[in-house]
Amino acid sequence: MSLITLLIFPRIKIQSKIKCLACCKGGGIELGQEINMNQIIEVKLTDYGKEIMKEKAPILYHHSTKNDHFVTELWQLFQTFGECMYNGNPEVPFVNNKIKIKE
Repeated sequence: MSLITLLIFPRIKIQSKIKCLACCKGGGIELGQEINMNQIIEVKLTDYGKEIMKEKAPILYHHSTKNDHFVTELWQLFQTFGECMYNGNPEVPFVNNKIKIKE
C-alpha cells in the first residue's frame, strides 16, 4: 500500500491509502515506487515469448534461458518485447503477465 496525498483545495490535504489495481493478490509494486531501467528482472516465457526471443535476440535466447526463464535488465526486456506489449494482444510473452524484480 502507498500513501498518496491528494490536494483538493490549496490549504486542505486529504490522505488516502490506495492499493495498486494491477496487484491481484495484494503483492506487487507500490504506487510511487521507483524502478531503475538497469534493474535485473526475471520472466518465464510463454511459447509466444520464446518465438519473439528467437527472432529478435537469438544470442540472448540461447545463452540466457533456463527452464523457459529469461533473466536480464529491464531495458533489455523492453527492447526485446516492446512491440508485442500492448493492450488487447491475444498472446502474451510472459506466463501470467508477471515480471519478477530480482534483488
